[in-house]
Amino acid sequence: MLGGIRTILFQTELEYPPIEDIRITDDQVRELYNKMCEPGSGHRYENLDLQGTVRVLSTRRPPGGHSRVEFEGSKIRIEEKNPETTLDGFVTIATTVLRRMGEWMPKCFIQRCKIQCLAQPANAENAVVFLANNVANVYEPEKVMVFERPPSFFGVRFRFVPFQLIRERTAKRMEEAINGTKEIPPEEREKTKAEIMDQINAIQGEGFVTVRFESHAADVSQVWMEAAATHLCEAAVTPANLDIVGKNVTGTYQFLTDKCKRFLDLFDEPSKN
Repeated sequence: MLGGIRTILFQTELEYPPIEDIRITDDQVRELYNKMCEPGSGHRYENLDLQGTVRVLSTRRPPGGHSRVEFEGSKIRIEEKNPETTLDGFVTIATTVLRRMGEWMPKCFIQRCKIQCLAQPANAENAVVFLANNVANVYEPEKVMVFERPPSFFGVRFRFVPFQLIRERTAKRMEEAINGTKEIPPEEREKTKAEIMDQINAIQGEGFVTVRFESHAADVSQVWMEAAATHLCEAAVTPANLDIVGKNVTGTYQFLTDKCKRFLDLFDEPSKN
């Protein structure tokens, strides 16, 4: 099983309609910066940059990390690149920033979440071997040597659509399969279909999710993991309606640290040779 899993980046991005009348102004960004500098604000930002195409509130977090709020076009992006940041801590930071924006925060209908983690395989020489050999099964020496050199980097990518988009199609196929199965008596088929539908309906898979597993550029012994999810919000996200923000961040985090890790754990087993 993979060990030493730690989160290195939390990011959420809210998008509002690109209408000139509801754009966020430099004065409003400056107002937010001043509010975040007040005692007891909950999360202070040390720097303000209004001169680029992206307006930024930021604090450097050595080594190589940062806390940032970015305003780019019709997007509000909140990011913590800091191994010390926890899930609850990031949700608190994000909701604090959005709440402090107050009444001038535009109504947002799209939320994107991105989480990145590192993990250590226990039964592979390094992450390249683990992903290319154990997970993808393409690391046979006679095949790899077609390149006349071993790879120094390898990655795997998955994309998942919201489960509700395929729920009806899946249910229809299940029903056809059951009706065509002679082993199930006719009187048992409706019960079997009901049980399968209960299982299908219990599956949670909100939002579009793209998952990447790659060897970590800075330390090839570790697997770099990322989940990037896009959620279409049924109700507009406003300072008075921020619960959905934490829910979507938490769902993306759990998808990566639970489901994705359990998937990789299936391949992190001692060699049978």
